[in-house]
Amino acid sequence: MKLFDTNLIKINLTVTDKEQLLEKMAGDLLSSGAIKNKEDFLFLLMERESSDSTGIGRGIAIPHVRYKDVMMPKAVVYLLKDAVDYDSLDGNPVDIVIMLALPNFDIEQHKQILVFLSRSLREESDRKVLKQSRNANEVMEFFTRRQ
Repeated sequence: MKLFDTNLIKINLTVTDKEQLLEKMAGDLLSSGAIKNKEDFLFLLMERESSDSTGIGRGIAIPHVRYKDVMMPKAVVYLLKDAVDYDSLDGNPVDIVIMLALPNFDIEQHKQILVFLSRSLREESDRKVLKQSRNANEVMEFFTRRQ
């Protein structure tokens, strides 16, 4: 599975708020061909966010939704220059955001991806290494070493 793609990784990005962040990330998924309809995807994502924030704490958000027009999981990774408010579980803003486009049909793969990301970012030292990435290739290498 090729979850990560260097074209979907951005470092030191500046956004003003959660809505702008999610809009940009969904736009990247659309541009990459990972989703067919940005508006439908964003609607489902915002519906998900309104019921349960995907800001998991420790400066991390993993917005995700299972969507019928995704055939293969894809991730957009943003390492933000300045953290933004995200209604996270711990109340802190986020600066590591990994948006997932997940297919509707594979719930087990969905769970495995979320566990992998949570495990990869659990330790403060690992988050620090990720934040120090200078380019998309270093971010790819960070996740590849943890698979």
